[in-house]
Amino acid sequence: MNRWHCLISRPQAERKAEDWLRLYCSAYAFHPVQRAIRVVNGTKHEFDKRLLPGYVFSRFPSEVKWYNLFTGCPYIVGAIRLADGTPATLDPRDLEAIWKLRARSEEMEAERQRRGHLRISDKVRILTGLLPPDQQKCEVIGFKIEGQRKTVKIRLFGTGTEMLVDEGSLAKEA
Repeated sequence: MNRWHCLISRPQAERKAEDWLRLYCSAYAFHPVQRAIRVVNGTKHEFDKRLLPGYVFSRFPSEVKWYNLFTGCPYIVGAIRLADGTPATLDPRDLEAIWKLRARSEEMEAERQRRGHLRISDKVRILTGLLPPDQQKCEVIGFKIEGQRKTVKIRLFGTGTEMLVDEGSLAKEA
């Protein structure tokens, strides 16, 4: 029977730890990542965004005493252990939850790309709230940024009524 374990890697050494475990321990190993794009000086750069930095999930054959195998690995510093010090094994359902997290993260990124970046004077539709469909359309008239939170100032009902809403609750009209 194969068992899954969560190993702790050195900072930004997850991929090297995976490769080492595959090569020297014959283990299947992965760390969940998501492809992301960052624009630097007008140039798009693709990179892997770590969903759980510092952790590598690995499966070792049951006949192998896995905790003896990675002691010589320069990229692994430990493993998740139980209170009594024994190495913890993961339930496959926990790993499914990690993959669902990755899928959800990709869905949210696709939705953000679909919405596009909002600009002043864009026509938008409110996605959340209790407004009837014919009153959901409004115009962006400004932005407000407080720390990590970005809100959008909109003009509602074609009058001077102004509201602050989260950017995620708006969709750009075609």
